[in-house]
Amino acid sequence: MSLPFPVVQGVAHDHSSLDIKLDGISYIGIKTIDWNDALTPGKVFGTAAQKIAETRGQYDGDASLEMYKEYGKTFEKALVAAHPDTGLYEIRFPIDVIIAGEGYGEQSEINIVGVKINKRSSGSSSGNDAMTYKYELSLMYIIVDGIQPITGLRK
Repeated sequence: MSLPFPVVQGVAHDHSSLDIKLDGISYIGIKTIDWNDALTPGKVFGTAAQKIAETRGQYDGDASLEMYKEYGKTFEKALVAAHPDTGLYEIRFPIDVIIAGEGYGEQSEINIVGVKINKRSSGSSSGNDAMTYKYELSLMYIIVDGIQPITGLRK
């Protein structure tokens, strides 16, 4: 089956096609967002030089997010306010990325579940770039367009 691309006169999704919700709130001040997941099998060699089997493996993923400074401050304050008596680095929250469908084919949705901030960094350099907060995130699992990553996913 061939892909229907380009869908509309060569127009494809870009960053402005995204609606990114952090803990249920949409933020437009997100410069970058990246996520990945994998099921990494164990290798079984026994006394052989070649692999004789693989285990099912362990599922894991991570994500990162870069927000312009003022949006990052607003996000952090909203997150802590929604989860009182919990430290910023201990709060679990969802990230939902909706990729617009209008004019570009089908809508797509990525649900990043059980996200937690592991590291926040910021900096500044000479030039005309706005300051940002960078977040390294851990997560429990990722659902892409309703497709579970593994059988028996614990929700």
